[in-house]
Amino acid sequence: MARIIQQQVIVNNGGCFRMEAPKGDQRPRALRQKEKKKIKKKKTKTRKMDSSIELLRAEVDRLEKAAAAEEAEVARKRTKAKELLKAIKEKEEEKEKEEEEKQEEKEKKEKKEEKDKEGKTTLVLRSKENEMDME
Repeated sequence: MARIIQQQVIVNNGGCFRMEAPKGDQRPRALRQKEKKKIKKKKTKTRKMDSSIELLRAEVDRLEKAAAAEEAEVARKRTKAKELLKAIKEKEEEKEKEEEEKQEEKEKKEKKEEKDKEGKTTLVLRSKENEMDME
């Protein structure tokens, strides 16, 4: 027969009571050790999971930074492409204007040459008339 008094166990051993240290667990030692091992495994498993989670978070942060850098690079390339397209359009417009100006100059020269030819032919005709009149 046993009574618990202030965390101490008093055991009736053949009519004589003696004090024993309290037993926390009444199960056999092998079962207790098994449970301790399970707890240790669980703790190591949680530690491993925690460390792997930390590694994954670090990887996610690194990938997010890389993605942000790539997005910034893409944005820079887009703006550069827009600037280049704008420059190309300006050059094409300048070329078209120059070609138009050249065409206008050619037309002016042709008109001038036609006028000069007409003037020369009239001069030649007048000079011939003058020569004929003199004869």
